[in-house]
Amino acid sequence: MKFRTGDARKFVMGAAAGLLAFAAALLPAQGAQAAGSWQFVQQPIPGGFSTGGATILPFSATSAVLTEHEGPCGIGGCWLPEYVWNRNGSAMTAQQASHGYDFPEGRTAGTAPDDLWSFGYPGGIANGGVEHWNGTTWTTYGFPSTFSGGTDSIAVTRNEVLTVGTDNTTSVWRPAVGRWSGGAWSVTVLPSPAGKDVHVDAIHQAGPNDIWVVGETQMGKGVTEMYVARFNGTTWTQVAVPALNAPYDSVREQIAGTSTDLWITGKKTTDGCFTSLRFNGTTWTTVPTCDGTTIGSVVKYGTTWVANGGSTGLRKWTGTAWSPIPSPRTTGTVVSRFTAEPGGAGFWAVGNDATGLFVSRFTGAL
Repeated sequence: MKFRTGDARKFVMGAAAGLLAFAAALLPAQGAQAAGSWQFVQQPIPGGFSTGGATILPFSATSAVLTEHEGPCGIGGCWLPEYVWNRNGSAMTAQQASHGYDFPEGRTAGTAPDDLWSFGYPGGIANGGVEHWNGTTWTTYGFPSTFSGGTDSIAVTRNEVLTVGTDNTTSVWRPAVGRWSGGAWSVTVLPSPAGKDVHVDAIHQAGPNDIWVVGETQMGKGVTEMYVARFNGTTWTQVAVPALNAPYDSVREQIAGTSTDLWITGKKTTDGCFTSLRFNGTTWTTVPTCDGTTIGSVVKYGTTWVANGGSTGLRKWTGTAWSPIPSPRTTGTVVSRFTAEPGGAGFWAVGNDATGLFVSRFTGAL
């Protein structure tokens, strides 16, 4: 396994040991409201602490899956049990996956609570693997020995899952996509600059037969350039984007949107600004944010784009800039994961503050 330097950069979010037993209700009641509000979900962390790998995968207003890990995790990495909490209406149940993560990132994909794919390093297998939950049992599927996958994943359908990682057949890290189509994993090596290490950070489906990946190409001397590739249903092609030179592995890029309104975030450029890219189906626009805000993941809520600004809170796009909006909590809030609900009726945030880990859903007017 070839480890990237960015794997050493993780957030350990402490929630006091022995948290209250799980009370799986949202407060207040769900539903659209005239004024926007956050509804919190309480969750336990068995036996210890949660880490920054906690993530939320919503399927509807009353169905979501929370993935988190027992800890704490010491400096240098550790294997952490993974817990998958399934919220169905007002009830919540948990399953423990058999694998642990080395530096967990909450890499979970799926189409329903009984169709979950959880990515990690089962049994310490260096090139990684994946477990599938069918509502009753976990089944482990190993990746091909030449593929280190699970960095980010999407479930295209119930029988098709895509995950990004690296090909290990040469002396450089080549970007690759693993595809599960119901029987086994197949791996496609993506086009990339010859002789350059490329790390792929995220994968996104922008439309039918329209898959995007984003990452970074190491250009030497500690500098990277953004790497983007696109699948049209037949062929993967590297996409030319505006040059955004940045310190090596400074942040993790994210993708969101449609084929004609696409955001790629995640580059703190050499001028000190945090620069995103926006694609209208034909041309790219650079969107610099130079006030110290780190724009991470973005979601579409109604007609408004909302961004996770990390320690600086949440932002909405005004058409010319990212403007602050209320965060789930006001005291030291850090939103680590940010996910849109299918259909756009709400969006979910996972993060931490002075009181520990929280999971919250937003509805109503921004």
